[in-house]
Amino acid sequence: MKLCIIASGDYFSSYGGGQIYVKNLVSGMQQRGHNLSVVSIQVSQTSTTPVTEQLEDNGVLVYQVVLPSQSTDLNLPYELQPFVLETLNQVLSEIMPDVVHGNGWKYASVLVCGDLNIPCMITTHHGGFICPNGTLLNRHDVICNVPTSMSNCLQCALHSMPGGDFWFPVIKRLPYSFSQKIGKSLKSIRNVPYVSPAFQVPLSISYKLKLIDILSKSSNYVIAPSNTIAGVLMNNGASKDKVIVIPHGITPLEKSPLESFKPKRPLRLGYVGRISYVKGLHILIEALKFLPKNANYELNVFGNAATKDEKRYEQILKEKSKSLPVIWHGKVNNDKIQEAYHSFDIMVHPAIYLEVFGLTLLESLSSGRPVIATKCGGPEDFVQDAIDGILVEPNNAESLSKALKRCIDNPKYVQVLSSTIRPINTLENHLVSLENLYKKSQD
Repeated sequence: MKLCIIASGDYFSSYGGGQIYVKNLVSGMQQRGHNLSVVSIQVSQTSTTPVTEQLEDNGVLVYQVVLPSQSTDLNLPYELQPFVLETLNQVLSEIMPDVVHGNGWKYASVLVCGDLNIPCMITTHHGGFICPNGTLLNRHDVICNVPTSMSNCLQCALHSMPGGDFWFPVIKRLPYSFSQKIGKSLKSIRNVPYVSPAFQVPLSISYKLKLIDILSKSSNYVIAPSNTIAGVLMNNGASKDKVIVIPHGITPLEKSPLESFKPKRPLRLGYVGRISYVKGLHILIEALKFLPKNANYELNVFGNAATKDEKRYEQILKEKSKSLPVIWHGKVNNDKIQEAYHSFDIMVHPAIYLEVFGLTLLESLSSGRPVIATKCGGPEDFVQDAIDGILVEPNNAESLSKALKRCIDNPKYVQVLSSTIRPINTLENHLVSLENLYKKSQD
């Protein structure tokens, strides 16, 4: 099968689970004998025209597309800009694959593949597919379960903007068409602090609603990695017949038995992932402070902060955890990831937003390490509470602290959880499920 994978950002980057997933998908499908092409799309602040470069990566043809950041039609979201659709059309017309699998630029993929009569399916990797804020997390740091709309999303989206809470009563009273008109006008002039960001929120919500309308009318398959995100998609108009739940899979890590708990040996907690606010590390640090001062544990944090906001967040966390037994290991290279999981006894996943899946949880379980995870979406599909892990409420430091204390006070319980870990969903199983859907889309 001639298969094209569309990726967001730099295909050669390893930042975030989405990029890692795409690489595993490409490698796996290539090993299964498929003819693979990748279209990797980035946006550049310095580029004035679209540029496409052909590269090769282990026998896979990679089309690196760089697009200018400036929109030409302010009535349309960036992904639907004519030059975006035209560029993707040109690339796909050259490749002419049997099937397109969009893991980035999903709405553009749906439209262009429709024009070219190419079967297309898209995978939702994060809440930004539906949520204007990108996280399906409301202004109270509670996972959102309402459909995207101007009335439902305006206050939350403004809350995340500098001065947004001040502007909400004003913008709420304006006709939405008028506030969107102001937002378009401000886009074309120099940024006015506290004003431009606020008035562009109604515009960004209207853009998101245009994209969701494409989803609701599409006849393409939408792949949801978990039942929770499948529900979100259907709640926003996606056809029940076209939303397919296909859990992610990984190449299992080597399972290693837990080191015996000798007297005075601390329980080694582990965190693996991005240092990002929505991942809830601040809740974990707060939970540690609820523990007795003589609690025998240490927390090992594996991961890095990439953006300016994440680096600021990381510094705040380090300040707050100075008096705690927290060890910051930084980013872990792929060849050392197994070693990282084997270095701790139980993994903690304190995410506060809607986690579409949670690949690091799957990695931890495959290495023989049980998990303490929040009920944040994906984890509920494969973490069995009190069997191979503990599930707690998100954004609840006291609840998380109680789970931690239970394990610290009784390390044998962690060994019991480890001994009852079920076989995980493998990458091979995941690829077979995708192949079946690819074939079905061609019927």
